[in-house]
Amino acid sequence: MEPVSFCPHCGHVLERGERICPGCGIEIVDPPRFESLSFEEVVENSFLRLEKVALRGYERRLEVARLRLEELDRELEQIIELAIPSCRQ
Repeated sequence: MEPVSFCPHCGHVLERGERICPGCGIEIVDPPRFESLSFEEVVENSFLRLEKVALRGYERRLEVARLRLEELDRELEQIIELAIPSCRQ
């Protein structure tokens, strides 16, 4: 199978030798990095990158949730301390 090239800016498939991306109009200065990869390798690499992006999104959401839980825990401790002052002895 012939190697496939993609625009480094938008990912549009490029014909061999194209210097202007038909997808986004950017000038292709350097040869695209996937030029030597087969179509199967490009697809596999694309899915691996998507998985990494998804994991980063999940990690970020988990971190936000963790910080919010810590904040709620502090607020709950304050409420308990105000409601039952003898609990903190």
